[in-house]
Amino acid sequence: MRPRWLLCGVALAVSACAPSAPHNTGIYLLVDTSGSYNRQVRQAEHITLYALSRLQSADSIAVARIDTGSFTEKDIIAKATFDDRPSTANQQKRAFASHVEKFIDQSSPAP
Repeated sequence: MRPRWLLCGVALAVSACAPSAPHNTGIYLLVDTSGSYNRQVRQAEHITLYALSRLQSADSIAVARIDTGSFTEKDIIAKATFDDRPSTANQQKRAFASHVEKFIDQSSPAP
């Protein structure tokens, strides 16, 4: 009986030392620029900025537009996976936000 308890104790100790799985987050936002929905792109910008504020180092985000045509790779506005160093990740977030803001400012309704 004693070897079983010893084996269970060792198994618990080893499992407690095992590295935990990463808990990275990925967000993919789609902005509808077709017709009258283009009037709502400012709200999409606010949502994007909120999402950026919640993401941590090593998380990923992408923003793409949808119009009346089919979706392709060229419709991706911006995408990023943030560095594991917080200072670098903050710089990446600022650049990402700037890129999205530029898109929003130039956005026009799709035919």
